[in-house]
Amino acid sequence: MKNLLRILLYGSLMYVGYHMLVGYVGTGEVKLPPLLRHYTERIQQRVLCEVPIRWRIGKLDPAFDLTRMEAEAVGRRAAAMWNDAVGQTLFVYDDANGFPINFSYDERQQEILRATLLESNIAGYDLEIGNRLDMLQFQEGNLRQQLRQFAQEKEKLATDIASLQRQLAGGDPPRPPELEQQRRQLVRRQNDLQAEAERLNEQQGQLQWQQQNINAAIQERNDLLPASQPPPVNFEVGLMQIEKRQRTMTIFAFHSHKDLVLTMAHEFGHALGLDHTETADSLMYAAITTSQQLITDADLNAFRQQCAE
Repeated sequence: MKNLLRILLYGSLMYVGYHMLVGYVGTGEVKLPPLLRHYTERIQQRVLCEVPIRWRIGKLDPAFDLTRMEAEAVGRRAAAMWNDAVGQTLFVYDDANGFPINFSYDERQQEILRATLLESNIAGYDLEIGNRLDMLQFQEGNLRQQLRQFAQEKEKLATDIASLQRQLAGGDPPRPPELEQQRRQLVRRQNDLQAEAERLNEQQGQLQWQQQNINAAIQERNDLLPASQPPPVNFEVGLMQIEKRQRTMTIFAFHSHKDLVLTMAHEFGHALGLDHTETADSLMYAAITTSQQLITDADLNAFRQQCAE
């Protein structure tokens, strides 16, 4: 480990000496040896992972209707997501020396954001409606089975009543005790079937009410659809730029403070050098999804890979 640290130190000194040499000789490009370039890149990355990154609120477009205090509070929440998830202070607010987070209102991006959120909202409706329809179909299938069983019981009761009536018609009173017992059993079965018929009618009414609610939800979902779809354009609500180790975050659009927290936390991930992940519910996924809520294992794995020893 000591030898490795010594090599990294030498590599850092050579990197600094290289830039001093370029400054004295001129602006011509000088290629670093691959090993030296690897060490210097690792040194820079270790700085990103171990030294807290300082940030501040920069330019704030009044079109956002957001105060600096509110913007700072949202930024602190976004930074805390990473600090808490990693268990390490990765981001620190510094109003004097932090990298700027600028808010530049872009009406086009704002419209695209609204369209994207609408699409996500509609997708949420579709998922909920689909689940409710599946449940309704299951309940309807169960009701049909109960109705078939009820019809069979009703037909059997009618057959037994007809048989008893024939027996009673062929004999003289008084009735034999066994026939009277059969009559009482048939009366109880008839009463039970009447109660079952009322229960099945009530259940059928509940399913009809559920169907009406689903129809209302479908109508609400369809009412959300715009008259025309906006043309596809590049969608970017936030941007992290790192040039010559100088960071700048720019926010172009957001729908709510909750969305802004997620957007800023996403850009903070880029500030750490993280790329996009392929997991749809992860914070570092390339697109906005309804399942994004917290920093996921996919995000933490990306961080660990970026900051591995």
